[in-house]
Amino acid sequence: MSQYKYRNHDCETLAQLTALVDQSSVTNTAVSYPTWTWRQWKPFLELYFKPVTGIM
Repeated sequence: MSQYKYRNHDCETLAQLTALVDQSSVTNTAVSYPTWTWRQWKPFLELYFKPVTGIM
C-alpha cells in the first residue's frame, strides 16, 4: 500500500517527502542525513595541486 502513496503525491520539498514517508506506513521512518556542505573548490584544490598552465 505504501507504494501507492508515493505514486499519487507530489513532493516539492524535503520536508514534504519526509512527512510522506513517515505517513506511508507504521514501520516506515524517513532517514535524514546532515545538511550538505558547499565548498569553494578553487581555494580548496589549490592547497593540494599546482595549476596546470594553459588550462582555464
